[in-house]
Amino acid sequence: MITPRFNQITFLHGRSGLPSGYVERLEAILHASYPTVLFACPFIPSDLDTKNAFEFVRRNYASRIQSDSLIVGLERGGLIACAVQSTFPALNLSVVAVNSPTEEDGLFAEPCVPHTRLALYSSAYPPIKGRCDWKTLTPTAYDVPWLTSGKNLYPLAYLISGYSHGADMDKQVALMFPS
Repeated sequence: MITPRFNQITFLHGRSGLPSGYVERLEAILHASYPTVLFACPFIPSDLDTKNAFEFVRRNYASRIQSDSLIVGLERGGLIACAVQSTFPALNLSVVAVNSPTEEDGLFAEPCVPHTRLALYSSAYPPIKGRCDWKTLTPTAYDVPWLTSGKNLYPLAYLISGYSHGADMDKQVALMFPS
């Protein structure tokens, strides 16, 4: 077993998501490989717009996020994760944003320090179409067709795991579904 570089992985779900279901299955896959990593998935109320959802996470959960840890954000959770990363630079957080918009409800993703953010998305995914300009914000942004229908559990777990080990993400993403 290879030890990942993060001692904590926090999942932030999307507006229609919950800490259970898809997020719980993704966590279970990663937990099986990394039993010593602390996993967390706070509940984010769906009735809050994205900017207020970020404020909710900042007020109620950010103090529990360990330094040098990873936040995996699904859909708007990825945008919220980026805002947490930008708001608390001393925590040295890394982010994986999955099918996330780069702007929503007055919250904007800011450019990051290279190699502290991975964006996996499909620009054809209807909820973020036209609102996912990740390539201007991080050098590790990948517009992948296999996320067009939303979530794809095992490829995501594989790429999150690769990112956790500091793998060459260009190579990992290219090998995922070779043409």
